Amino acid sequence: MIAVSYQSLQVLTIGFPDIYLLDDPLSALDARVGRYVFEKCIKEGLCHKTRVLVTHQLQYLSQVDHIIVVANGSIAEQGSYADLVRNGGELSRLLNDIQSFTHLKSDDSNNNLTRKNTVKSIRKEPEEKPQAEDVFIVEEERATGSITRATWWAYIKASGGIPMALALLAQIVLFQAGTVFINQWLTWWTKNQFNENINWWIEIYNGIGWGAAFLLGMFSTFLNSVTSRKALIGP
Repeated sequence: MIAVSYQSLQVLTIGFPDIYLLDDPLSALDARVGRYVFEKCIKEGLCHKTRVLVTHQLQYLSQVDHIIVVANGSIAEQGSYADLVRNGGELSRLLNDIQSFTHLKSDDSNNNLTRKNTVKSIRKEPEEKPQAEDVFIVEEERATGSITRATWWAYIKASGGIPMALALLAQIVLFQAGTVFINQWLTWWTKNQFNENINWWIEIYNGIGWGAAFLLGMFSTFLNSVTSRKALIGP
């Protein structure tokens, strides 16, 4: 198995009967899933195949047979993991950078934790129980039961009065009536209730649909105009 550590190299993943080119399949996986895919799929599942793995996951390089390190578009060094680490080349530099970064991050975390604990110990004050008179608990008020006539009348007045409520009711009734009539018309059409040709059925059907849309549009325009006038002029 050969692993190539790279920064900008991209190789198309192609599967052959005996050779597999793997273009960084571990990059989109978290640590646990990536480790499982490497152990179970790449190492065990393809153990009798030649595998060329392009990756920047340096933690797996100690388990491969041969390493080719690519830097700045060219091969920087190649060999076994032990030889490359012993030579102190590009791979050794990458490993040292990662190790230094890990130690630095660990030290920062420990310092932050120590600083937080120190601040907590300095600022910690004895807790005082709240006095009974300082605690205000207001019980939530809630109305139960059916909607009263006064509430309905308030809604009607807020919507524009009785004329607006009647117009809205007429619009709802018209919409429901149009829906029911169109469904009934389709039933008559399916049974050929009136023994007419298909053009007659289609023309009537289109007329019902366009007529209902026109009336609904007129009612909507009327309601919007009255509402806008009420908002501009006031009650």
